[in-house]
Amino acid sequence: MNSVLSVMACLLAGTSPAWAQSAAPTITPGGVVNAADYTPAVAPGMLVAVFGDSMASKVSSVAATPLPTALDGTSVEVNGQAIPLFFVSPKQINAQMPFGITGQVQVRVRTAVGLSTPATVTVVESAPRLFTKTMDGKGEPVLLHNADWSLISAASPARPGEYLILFLTGLGAVSPAISAGQAGGDNGKYGPLNQLPAGAVTIVFGGKQVAILFAGLAPTRV
Repeated sequence: MNSVLSVMACLLAGTSPAWAQSAAPTITPGGVVNAADYTPAVAPGMLVAVFGDSMASKVSSVAATPLPTALDGTSVEVNGQAIPLFFVSPKQINAQMPFGITGQVQVRVRTAVGLSTPATVTVVESAPRLFTKTMDGKGEPVLLHNADWSLISAASPARPGEYLILFLTGLGAVSPAISAGQAGGDNGKYGPLNQLPAGAVTIVFGGKQVAILFAGLAPTRV
């Protein structure tokens, strides 16, 4: 869901100057985390954040798909493969982990100045993490009314029997398979819906399990 990450990225891009980049990039120890709650839980296709220093010469973001694998001279490599980028800055990068990988992987940041030392990251098959209104994995989730995509809140609560949309990351592989950086299918222009197998996900509200009509990539979004 690139819109969640783009909100912060666009705000930064509108207010931050460029930096002189003279040093090779570095990744902070433990600095590769998921972009929902910033913990080390990472799964294939997950949106991730990389924290470090000298990782870009300025703040840049992108919203169009497919996402680029290089942005203003910065790239992030997983086992030597450049991965799609949402946002780069000197101290933080938002990207998408490739599908089809598990186990320990090596993450590096490359710029025109140099290449960072690798950071070892463990990728598990599934690590669901909710996006939240505070963009830190805490507090209220990004949960929407299906009818108009407005946020659920105390002033606009969910109603019994209503269809809702919940945004998260880290559900893992989908079918049909899709390359990272591509927009999720919509059964139209963007191709078939990219879904998880039936029964792969359960959701509980207030102790009660609820029916799931769809679990997979957000249509038209990364």
